[in-house]
Amino acid sequence: MIRLAVAMAAALAVLAAAAMWWPGDPAPPPAVAAPVAADTAEGPPPVLAPAAPVLVSEVPPAPSPAPSDARPAPGVDAVIAPRVRPAAAESLRRARRDGDPRTPPVAPREPRVPPPQEVLDDPELYSRYEQGERMAVYASFMAASQRRIGELEALVAQGERDGLPPEQLAEGRRKLEGLKARRQELLSRFPGLAPTD
Repeated sequence: MIRLAVAMAAALAVLAAAAMWWPGDPAPPPAVAAPVAADTAEGPPPVLAPAAPVLVSEVPPAPSPAPSDARPAPGVDAVIAPRVRPAAAESLRRARRDGDPRTPPVAPREPRVPPPQEVLDDPELYSRYEQGERMAVYASFMAASQRRIGELEALVAQGERDGLPPEQLAEGRRKLEGLKARRQELLSRFPGLAPTD
């Protein structure tokens, strides 16, 4: 009998605790006001469907503003404006407006002459035409790269004399070696591109 009483008391305690933590009934949807008819003789007012319940999500409180020198917590996306020297900002403005004076000029291009119709009609002739166009581009690269290699060699030598930082000299040498390697690759694939002088 005592065991039964203890079990009943424990069960009632569990039910009471569950009732305290049980969420309450959701709030009823807001009532929709029916329009007032100007003349009641026209008949009953139209039946309106009940409005869907409006779900309101909890909005976390706005964080207090952090001091300007504080860094955001890890994992928080923040935009940190970089500090830019006024001279650098002015240079960027000028370059956007007038262009960068270090940009090399665009070389004029010869107008492309389309192939004749008989070449377009014959796949074999068109394949040879495409190969000729490709070889013309390679020949143009070979001529321009030869000039550029001479310029880069002179610039690297002058940089060494003037004591440029090692990073800039390494960048110039890397460009120079890359250009020479590309020329060598093309010459190994197409020996006919070798200069005749």
